[in-house]
Amino acid sequence: MVVFFILAGASLELMSLLEIGLMGFAFIVLRTLGKYLGARIGGVASGANQLTTEWIGPALLPQAGVAIGMALVASHHFEEDGHILLTIAIGSTIVFELIGPVITHIAIKRVGNQSR
Repeated sequence: MVVFFILAGASLELMSLLEIGLMGFAFIVLRTLGKYLGARIGGVASGANQLTTEWIGPALLPQAGVAIGMALVASHHFEEDGHILLTIAIGSTIVFELIGPVITHIAIKRVGNQSR
């Protein structure tokens, strides 16, 4: 698994991050919104308590292997735009792996403190 992430990270072209700026930013915002709204709808539909329904989406923000794996496969299928897909996936993975665990920790503490 370590080799997988090293190879994926090595294929990231840092200058490409500047080229995809708005597209990458839109992906991060829309993914975050999708996680939040999807989890909220799922929480309401399942009858979860209010606090869990509010915090399950933010707790799902971290991403890693699956996103990079899918981006690697997609980049081989769409050779012309493959580098864009890979750059967005790796760049957003870095963002979500930096902020995701912190937000997940906050979510767990909030829900854990209220459910006692």
